Amino acid sequence: RDDAKEIEKLTKKVAKKYSIVYLDFSEVKFISRSFADELINVQEKLKEKGVSLRMKNTASNVRQMITLVRMTRRKILRQTGSFKIYG
Repeated sequence: RDDAKEIEKLTKKVAKKYSIVYLDFSEVKFISRSFADELINVQEKLKEKGVSLRMKNTASNVRQMITLVRMTRRKILRQTGSFKIYG
């Protein structure tokens, strides 16, 4: 998760100039489930600010992990629904 947080910091700097930020995964052979989850969080935060975070040159197992985490997150959200916090 720390690596994903570092990616978030770096992409925020680049996002000030560009509406699309690319991450090159050509040297990445593996990502953990927690990294994929945090990377998706970063992607969603940037999307809210109008910035698209895109990944390129991803190995098939890396793509599969990201897809698996996305599917799991959607399934959990469907099962639990959303909630509101009141102060």
